[in-house]
Amino acid sequence: MEYIKIFDIIYLTIRKKEGEDMKVSVIGAGSWGTALSQAIVDNKNELLLYARSEAVRDEINNNHTNSRYLKNIVLPDEVKATSDLEEAVKFADVIVIAVPTKVMRETANKINQYLDKPKYIIHVSKGLEMDTNKRMSEVIQDEIDPQNLKGVGVLSGPSHAEELVLRNPTVVAIASENNELTKVAQEIFHNKYFRIYVK
Repeated sequence: MEYIKIFDIIYLTIRKKEGEDMKVSVIGAGSWGTALSQAIVDNKNELLLYARSEAVRDEINNNHTNSRYLKNIVLPDEVKATSDLEEAVKFADVIVIAVPTKVMRETANKINQYLDKPKYIIHVSKGLEMDTNKRMSEVIQDEIDPQNLKGVGVLSGPSHAEELVLRNPTVVAIASENNELTKVAQEIFHNKYFRIYVK
């Protein structure tokens, strides 16, 4: 629709003028975390992708591929990976968690150990915690000390990593009780092929 095109032009122009590029760490180098990493660097943000597997880390850094999760895809040189969670946490202004729901609590707990100042956390995991029926945002709030959390949000929608990494048009929503976080999420992700709208 025409008004959406106008919004995108205005938004991207303002963003470019303001120069609000950020440091973002993506925790989880599966298909979705890797595809999101590409979108983040396409928007000229600095990125560090945390891969638990050293083999995946080395393949991303040396070959610019992640063949275990995304076949026949060459990633931008700007997608850098690490297997050091502390490095990833301390690097970022914003942390994006892209891990399965079953390890969300463990992951958030480990992230909390390395936080030394409040940061925004966005997760992209679907589903509830099995034992508690809590949403992932609630799990994160359980494990991250309040003084280390500027806000938590969820990025969700009918999307597939295999399509996003090809830069096919994709639309998702960001939901958060923190209005500033929703703006930050749009600054990080929103571009001509990846549309982020506030839920």
